[in-house]
Amino acid sequence: MPRIARQKKEDAIFHVMARSISEVDLFNDNQDKACYLDLVKKY
Repeated sequence: MPRIARQKKEDAIFHVMARSISEVDLFNDNQDKACYLDLVKKY
């Protein structure tokens, strides 16, 4: 039996997680990381 779909709300709080595989760096440098965080804030 499938689960009930999540209800989307404008004032909801979400947990965002980014992970890489094995020993691969997730970000190239601090500027790359800052760009990612800016995009997360924007969207």
